[in-house]
Amino acid sequence: MDTQVTHSEERREAEHQEIRAALHALNNALSPVVGYAELLAIHPDTARDTVLSGYSQGLRESAIHAAEATQHVQRLVAAHGARTAAASQTS
Repeated sequence: MDTQVTHSEERREAEHQEIRAALHALNNALSPVVGYAELLAIHPDTARDTVLSGYSQGLRESAIHAAEATQHVQRLVAAHGARTAAASQTS
């Protein structure tokens, strides 16, 4: 039984690591999107073009929202991993 529990815990930890790695990669991919949207927003041509300004603002807000959602899921995964580890130590 202990071997089965250990294997299950190892599999769950491996899954958490894969999820954290994927979320980290997604967050890294979103960072330049936010940065480029901010650069676009301050570009002189953008200030003269209200459509372009709206697009850059929408792009920036969407990327920030996606990054925040990614960070939220990272916290959930970390909390779940901590609860799982604590539960396995008490059993």
